[in-house]
Amino acid sequence: MAARSTLGCSPALSGPLAPDVAVTYPSRLLNFLQRAQDRNQAVIVRTLASILNTSAHVKGEAFESRRILLAADGLGYSLHDTLCKAGTEQRLEYKNHVETNYVIDGVGEVVNLATGQIWPLGPGTVYVLDHHEAHLLRATTDLRIVCVFTPALTGQEKHDASGSYPAPG
Repeated sequence: MAARSTLGCSPALSGPLAPDVAVTYPSRLLNFLQRAQDRNQAVIVRTLASILNTSAHVKGEAFESRRILLAADGLGYSLHDTLCKAGTEQRLEYKNHVETNYVIDGVGEVVNLATGQIWPLGPGTVYVLDHHEAHLLRATTDLRIVCVFTPALTGQEKHDASGSYPAPG
């Protein structure tokens, strides 16, 4: 579906000499542009260094989560650069979120607790918990994982006893 819009229309194209031109944009693009306009910025640019030692840098016994993009950014997902410490095991179960993980450094494994199935993890491995599976994340060496959560996290969540985050809202 497309929609007509004057979002971002240049003043140089308005006035008595401007042609009467109807411009059509896809609705998805218009939604993105509107969110960007609402934030008063067209592009989000952050560095990992700008996250370190802020409230978006969450540290636990077995992990550090550097939360780069969050719900407040209005994207519908959050993006995290996560470190898992060598020799640790975390029981996790994201009941209210889908988590996609891309391992960029280190070695470990993920275990589906319902089936016992084990998958090795290493650089270049993606694993997705799209059915809210209870799982163990074991770090043989230090692991560095880029994680995407949908819906987006606010950045203030803490794991509950089951290893889950609360439902958004």
